[in-house]
Amino acid sequence: MIAQRDGIRVAMYAALLAAAVCLPTLVRAQSISPDTILAAPTQYDGQSVTVTGTAKTVTTRQMRNRSMTRYDLCAASCIHVIDFTGATIAEGASTTVTGTFRAHVERGSFSIDNTLLVGTPPTRRGAPGGPPMPAPRASP
Repeated sequence: MIAQRDGIRVAMYAALLAAAVCLPTLVRAQSISPDTILAAPTQYDGQSVTVTGTAKTVTTRQMRNRSMTRYDLCAASCIHVIDFTGATIAEGASTTVTGTFRAHVERGSFSIDNTLLVGTPPTRRGAPGGPPMPAPRASP
């Protein structure tokens, strides 16, 4: 009797584990338009969102180990996208992208509103989690 209950428990835990692993792939984030986000940007601030629109003003900049692509994702209105994944985006292409929306981004003297950050931005030398600062040179 005890072995049978243990077998049932193991089967239940296995089923729960399988559901936990498979569920994220079965339930996809619903895609929204830039217009929906811009209607209430503070509601989406800091949230992971999937947005569909047309890519405009696409520029790519090569960084140390990867590239950064910056573009506007538009429907009737546009949000900015900064993509650190190295994805290739074509001007005028219909694009669906998932990232973290920020109503306001500020880094040093750089400031931008209504931006979707995709991927992980590089860290500066000496910043927490970033590469270490080089050792100071010894003076003669």
